[in-house]
Amino acid sequence: GGPVFGWGQREYRVRRVLQLENPEDCQRLRQKASVVDVPGALRKPQFRQLIQDLKDTMFAENGQGIAAPQIGVRKRVFVFYADFGDPRSHIPVTVVINPVITPTSTVLHVMEEGCLSVRHGERRGVVARPSEVRIQFFDENGVLRSAVAKGAHSAILQHEADHLDGVLFVDHEEEPGTCCEDPEADTDEYFQYDD
Repeated sequence: GGPVFGWGQREYRVRRVLQLENPEDCQRLRQKASVVDVPGALRKPQFRQLIQDLKDTMFAENGQGIAAPQIGVRKRVFVFYADFGDPRSHIPVTVVINPVITPTSTVLHVMEEGCLSVRHGERRGVVARPSEVRIQFFDENGVLRSAVAKGAHSAILQHEADHLDGVLFVDHEEEPGTCCEDPEADTDEYFQYDD
């Protein structure tokens, strides 16, 4: 549950985001999520509602992404979007089901991260992740997609996919002053589909 708001043509459901600091929530956040039956789950109203609830909750909480385990659902699905002010780096809201992420670069991208499940996004930490990854996933229509992401886009995908394995950014956090951007890193940011 959570509040239901009636704006416009449909109801918006904002779900409670589990918090790492709460012992019961922490136990749930640390569990590995189950694979989603594609395309079977996509035909079920409950799963379609889960996708909509993730979108509604992400926007209500001012997040850039949210994974099903963060709202207490142990399924391998997350939603994300990116809008860094540059139209070339804009990614509309994207549903990611059963992702497989493979790093394609040994160069590290260093970024300050936060998480809706860690003090409601108020706690931040520096994390170094592979600067480029390839992701394969099913979209909300059950289509198998493949894409390459770089820079902050890559970090967002890795952050959200970690939630599906019970991992949070605090598990990757660097000690202040010990981590610096790889000298080979460039500032490219993109998310590009293969097709």
